[in-house]
Amino acid sequence: MVSGPDLVFCKAGQLFCLLTHDHYWLISLYFSIFSFWGMWLLANTLARLFPHLALAAALSCLFWPSLVFFSAGLCKESLAMGAWAWLLARLLTYFLPFAKPRAYHLLSLGLLVMWGMLLIELRIYFLIGIAGAVGAYIFGSAISLASRANYSKLLFKGVLALGLGGLLLGLAIRLHYLPPPARLMEALVHSHNKMYIKSRPDDLIHYSVAGGAGYITLNSKVSSLLINSPTALFSVLYRPLVWEHGGSRLKQVLGIENLLLLGLSGIALFRLFLGQKTALRQAGPLVGAACLYVVVLGILMGLSTPNFGTLARYRIGILPVFVFLVLAQVWPLFKRKAPSYE
Repeated sequence: MVSGPDLVFCKAGQLFCLLTHDHYWLISLYFSIFSFWGMWLLANTLARLFPHLALAAALSCLFWPSLVFFSAGLCKESLAMGAWAWLLARLLTYFLPFAKPRAYHLLSLGLLVMWGMLLIELRIYFLIGIAGAVGAYIFGSAISLASRANYSKLLFKGVLALGLGGLLLGLAIRLHYLPPPARLMEALVHSHNKMYIKSRPDDLIHYSVAGGAGYITLNSKVSSLLINSPTALFSVLYRPLVWEHGGSRLKQVLGIENLLLLGLSGIALFRLFLGQKTALRQAGPLVGAACLYVVVLGILMGLSTPNFGTLARYRIGILPVFVFLVLAQVWPLFKRKAPSYE
């Protein structure tokens, strides 16, 4: 019996089958357009927030190779990434400096709920990551605003964020797609073990118990998850590496892309270590929330999904954010004269 994400995907596919008379390529085109539309809106919103990073926003959202490949065509990722990008872009519009009438807020709330419900059905962990990032932003803003004694803005943002986050998470719990908190670690390990058994040894992340690699060594103890979290995060962001292709052409291409991303990340960290100015220096709480989103969601993905092929699809939910953060740090190197962001 089909249920959950597969049911939503099948229902959407049936609708477009009626509209296109079962034309596969047209259905794939419509799904791809929906995904591209959401990502274009997100890139446009980032470009309006950070005009000096417009090209970086376009590259990270519209032209990054694996993102384009895995978020196009007749697949759940097309719908999920379209909804994810629409939801994120709608949240970011609250940072744009223009007057927002009452009707705008009502429309935004309706769209947030609609895209949030679609994400609940398709990729619930995307929504959990966004809710956590919103909470981190509110916490960072609270510290910043409290230091300036701007309590009215703090109260408004706090009530708005708590209301939206509570609404979306309440819907998720009501629809029974979130495991109880006490079972979260067991659910991660259970998902890991099921995929580990079905995958080839050269297509897996091999975790360890305090340094000793072995067969399904991951367990639900907090110490095991903490020890293996760095491996999980690194694997999600940068693996498979170039020499881990196993004869697969797709993995070879992914390895080249990951090598490029690893090099850019190294340059970004080096510039950060040297205290070089970043193009996102003024957006401290927002950057902190984005980093938390990448780290938490990346660790959860890596621990629950040790298969490289599946990870390549799942990680597109963090790639636009991570690539944009990296490019924002290294972007001044590609300009003749780096602008001042103070």
